[in-house]
Amino acid sequence: MTDFIYPAILTPDKYDDGFVVTFPDILESITQCTTLKDSLGEGGSFRSGYFVDNYR
Repeated sequence: MTDFIYPAILTPDKYDDGFVVTFPDILESITQCTTLKDSLGEGGSFRSGYFVDNYR
């Protein structure tokens, strides 16, 4: 099995607090959470869901 690495960028959200999570290698990938811990978890879920939805 091949491992793929997709770096995430977590940016503090200056308007709503929390963090915005983007993946520069995946077009239109953006999600937002209120805590750093949630952002890491949600970012991983978002990335996995993207591939399931788009590459079945």
